[in-house]
Order: sequence, then structure tokens, then C-alpha cells
Amino acid sequence: GIQGRNADYLDATKNRDRGVELAKAGDISQENLDNLQRTYQVALANLNQSRAAKVVAEQDAVAQNARIRQTETALARADFELSRTEVRSPVNGRVAPFQLRPGSYLEIGKPVMALLTDENWRVVANLDERHLRGLRPGQAVWFSLGSDPWRIHAGRVRSLSPGVARTSAAPNVLPYVAPDTDWIRLPRRFPVEIDIGTLPAQLSLYMGANATVWWTNP
Repeated sequence: GIQGRNADYLDATKNRDRGVELAKAGDISQENLDNLQRTYQVALANLNQSRAAKVVAEQDAVAQNARIRQTETALARADFELSRTEVRSPVNGRVAPFQLRPGSYLEIGKPVMALLTDENWRVVANLDERHLRGLRPGQAVWFSLGSDPWRIHAGRVRSLSPGVARTSAAPNVLPYVAPDTDWIRLPRRFPVEIDIGTLPAQLSLYMGANATVWWTNP
């Protein structure tokens, strides 16, 4: 440590000074005096190195303390925001399985779970543009569900999308239905929402499951 280096420096200084006095009286050889001088210079260099290392360590400690204070401030703010946080759902439903472990970082505005609502169940048919003619809201249609494939149910057209995005890179203000290929001009598909009546009260439904839809054009 710096105390040991300082003690070595003081001893080397005393020995050098004594050697200088002895050299004046001719009681010490030049070689011995040179050795004492070298020992003094090494001790001085070691002491200066220790002092510089101490300064660097003190500066690092100041920087670390500043980072600790910043972290403590951020933690206090997070604790305050957590104390004011309450998760609510505007509708009844079920939370889909998801993984969340201690230490996971949640970003503001980033979805972390899905709530499958028990309300507003519907079938969405991505309809070929060639078959849009004559289709109107309120029109009767028939459909079957992939989870209940052997029964046909009655429904009504709720709405037809008035437009779709041509590419997935378009702003997310119009629905985008991907074509099967990108090297020929395929008909575009438009989302059609179909009300399914009281079926949700009769069957267990699964969001994202398949359905088949039939209708008759006038």
C-alpha cells in the first residue's frame, strides 16, 4: 500500500543522505553511493505510482457513488410508479398463458399478455375480391368451425372492410392480408366480419381457430 511505499521512500532518503555525507569525508565508495541513489529513485517512483493509483481509485469511487445514487433514484421512482400501478380489464375474459420470470424487464407500451374476451366473438372471413359483389351488412351466411366441424351454424354479415393495405410495410391503419405468392398478381382479400349470434354461450370458442363460410349472392 501507499504507507509501505512511503516508509520505503523515507528509509531510502535517509540512507542516501547519509551516504552523501560519508562520501564527502571519503568514508564510502562511489559504487555504494550510486546504489543508495538508485534505491532512493526506485522508492520515489514506487511512491509516486501508489499516489497516482490512489487518485484514480478515489475518482472511480466518486463515479461509482454517483452511479449508485442514480440507481437508487431510479429504483425509488420505479417503486413509486409500481405503488400506483393497477392492472384492469374493461371486459371479462381469460388471460392466455404467458411466461414472466422474476427480473424480467417490461417496457412501457410493449404487450406482455393477451386477454381473450368473452364478448364480441365473431368470424372473420378474408374474402376474395371477386366475390364481394352483392355482399351487404345484415346478409345471412352459414359457417362451420374448425373446433366443431360437423355442424353448420347461421350468422349475419356485420361489416365489410372498405380497403386493405397493399404491403405489410404500410401504416397499420388498414388490414393487411398476405397473398399466397408475390410473383403473380393474385386477387386481394378483404376482411368480412360475421356475427355468430348466441353461439358463444353454447360452445367453447377459440380465438384464431379456423372457420368455413358459405353464402349466396343475389
